[in-house]
Amino acid sequence: AGLHYKDILVYVAIRSFYNVKDKYCYPSYQTIAKRAGVGARFVSESIKRLEAAGFIDIWKVGKGRVTHYYKFSEQERYQRVPYSLLEDMELTVYEKSMLLLIAEYCDNDLVCSRTITEIAELSGQTYRIIDRQLKALILKGYIVEELIEDSASKTINKVMKLTNKISWLKNMNVTGQAVEKPGVDIDAILAMASKSFRR
Repeated sequence: AGLHYKDILVYVAIRSFYNVKDKYCYPSYQTIAKRAGVGARFVSESIKRLEAAGFIDIWKVGKGRVTHYYKFSEQERYQRVPYSLLEDMELTVYEKSMLLLIAEYCDNDLVCSRTITEIAELSGQTYRIIDRQLKALILKGYIVEELIEDSASKTINKVMKLTNKISWLKNMNVTGQAVEKPGVDIDAILAMASKSFRR
């Protein structure tokens, strides 16, 4: 889609401010940059690419000092990303971005059977960039390589698997869809509180 692989991280950073009730969010470039760990100038360019690729819609509000409101297309692939990844201090911005890129090609068991060459061709990134970041992610324990036997073709294939250092499957059902967290209904609590204050 003409995106830089760090654009995925910017997208996830913006989406982490998403307001479920209003269906939008409006963080500033500086706030997004801080959350993603990139520069504000990169955020500005990244947002243009994300909008052109159809990942976000931008609504401008106000005159003079304009606020950007972000709405999201129904891209399900990045809704399962745990936002704790953004706060992980062990990973660099490049490693976080590559982890998100590789996760895009994983199945629901968090296994990626594609080769680096295939991921490079599909994503538009270079083999060298993917290989360098992948090696760092393996060394840090975020990805493991495993050998899988295919008895039908009598071959052994090397696959990549995301480890549990990130809680990828938290709040996910078997189809990979985000699951509503059972929990507290804030409106109901506020209604109960206002009734008790009236008494």
